[in-house]
Amino acid sequence: MPIAPAVLEEKAHKYYLGGGTKFMSTAVGSINLSEKWFFNTIHEDCTARVQLVTKESNPLFYDVISKFESLTGVPIILNTSFNGKGEPIVETVTDALETFYRMDLNFLIIGDSVISKSRNACRGFEVYFQDSFIKNVTSSEISSIVNSLLPIGYKAKARERFLLYNEYIKWIITARKTTTIRYVKALIDYPQDVSLPLLSTHDFSKHYNKMIGNAVISKIVIKTFGELTDLDGVNDGFNSLVELQETLHNIYGEIASDEFVTIYHISLVPIPGDSFL
Repeated sequence: MPIAPAVLEEKAHKYYLGGGTKFMSTAVGSINLSEKWFFNTIHEDCTARVQLVTKESNPLFYDVISKFESLTGVPIILNTSFNGKGEPIVETVTDALETFYRMDLNFLIIGDSVISKSRNACRGFEVYFQDSFIKNVTSSEISSIVNSLLPIGYKAKARERFLLYNEYIKWIITARKTTTIRYVKALIDYPQDVSLPLLSTHDFSKHYNKMIGNAVISKIVIKTFGELTDLDGVNDGFNSLVELQETLHNIYGEIASDEFVTIYHISLVPIPGDSFL
């Protein structure tokens, strides 16, 4: 797979001759520098397919390279096309997700959403929803992301709202609880939107008390029940993993260790003027 140096346009003249292009499509010569790291950015004949990055053309990538430069003093990051061997370059979100999950990659960034494969669950995954992504993402895009990453043999079920016991809502308001865990037999639970109605309940039936506000989702983690940790218990407001597991069993019944649960990282946006506590 070809590798090309992506360099801040205003710094390119210090390292390469003849400029470059915005699409790493033209080989140019290089200036002979003494730094050993520089030779990792060029071909054996001292040329390189330089990609010029500007603030105007690609602000996010420009900021990434600038941050890398502030840490290392090097305004260059190696870049490559996003595709598998013998495959065309990805063109859609679905293409990107399928390629990401098939290849030996750690993270995938789509807009401002960061997706990573779970380190513990061989079939699990995480999706981070950042602020600017929340403003623009659609329900169909969320569905596309989740369905492209589903473990083999599983289907997804879109969640439209959260029901929580009054006590747990108080935990969220006081920051004791920052997550809520959901389980659906033989399905993967995922959010229909990144902001869902949050309602109080006494028994998780259709008879709930009232709308409390909206739960804004910053991240979802898909993992098996057996992979839940003590930290998951604490994040959910409990004192230990055992206490969390017992609570989930009381709510959902028996959950096998290899069945998947969804951990929602949420924050509450209450109804203006309404006081729950």
